[in-house]
Amino acid sequence: MFVGDTSPLYAGASSKTLFAFMPNVEDYVEHLTFEPITDRTICSKEQLLNDLQQIRVQRFTKSNSERVRGARSVSAPILNASRQIISSVTLVIPEAITIITKKIN
Repeated sequence: MFVGDTSPLYAGASSKTLFAFMPNVEDYVEHLTFEPITDRTICSKEQLLNDLQQIRVQRFTKSNSERVRGARSVSAPILNASRQIISSVTLVIPEAITIITKKIN
């Protein structure tokens, strides 16, 4: 991803973290048209709503090549005192690093 790139809210850890804490999420999801970005992009309203609920409960999410092929990420929300989302913090690493780590262990 480069500065200024855009992507849908349903793909990737950082986007889904922001999406999960938006007001009226269900209304927004109801009107979504899904377009796969990679072969791992979520393209189901039911799966997306389940993921968003899980993010709200866990307070973080992970992604594996949903938006950028070969990238793994973990993201957590930054909430204000009123528990409204103001940002998220995300770590992205190449998938190859996790594969190498598994082989070492």
